[in-house]
Amino acid sequence: MHKPWPWTQFGESLDRPLAQIRAEFGIELLPAS
Repeated sequence: MHKPWPWTQFGESLDRPLAQIRAEFGIELLPAS
């Protein structure tokens, strides 16, 4: 999915910490898919 430039920059700045949270806690919170 291609996002407009401002949203892409904003989304990436959020996605990095969110991805780290998922990497640390996702396995505990969510069943393996």
